[in-house]
Amino acid sequence: MKKPLKRIQKKLNRLRGVYQPTALQLEVTNACNFRCTMCPFHGPEKASDRAVGFMKIQQYRSILQQFTELGGSFVIPQGAGESFLHPEINSMLTMAREEFDLQIGLNTNGSILTRDHMQMIVDLPLDEIGFSVEAIDPETFRAITGGDLRSVTENIHRLLGLTNESGNSRPLTRVLMVEQELNKAEVPAYVKYWIDHVDE
Repeated sequence: MKKPLKRIQKKLNRLRGVYQPTALQLEVTNACNFRCTMCPFHGPEKASDRAVGFMKIQQYRSILQQFTELGGSFVIPQGAGESFLHPEINSMLTMAREEFDLQIGLNTNGSILTRDHMQMIVDLPLDEIGFSVEAIDPETFRAITGGDLRSVTENIHRLLGLTNESGNSRPLTRVLMVEQELNKAEVPAYVKYWIDHVDE
């Protein structure tokens, strides 16, 4: 068995010089506080029954170390869950920037952002942040996500205010909507509202 393994290792070593990863999407938790109707992980027709977990910060550091050694430069610490539910998310984002000098982007539903989260986002700063805002009407938003649109919108505007006060050009901000039967009539009003507030 040793010879085949050595041949595989040699091939991998050769490929490292050709195929170098530049970006890494890394799920730090699969926990989520929303139950979006279209979500394959937490919605009514979810395809997975994985146990809820939170990546340990030692494992996170080890992965970032390996990623940077391969030439990686951009990390997205987010997967099937809401990253800001991770109790060590501020430390994780800070580590990515200060220890590994990585660019950072992630998406969030924006519902549980605290003042500490926002200040960290601005101070680092994150390079990109996307907000999943699935409607412009509060009732539609609740029907799709189970969440409260007002609190999400207020959090986004608080973060935008802190960013403006800091004088930073980052993070780049965007809002994201999955068009579906429940919200498609709201798309024009959605675009009209957000186009003056976020970058994309």
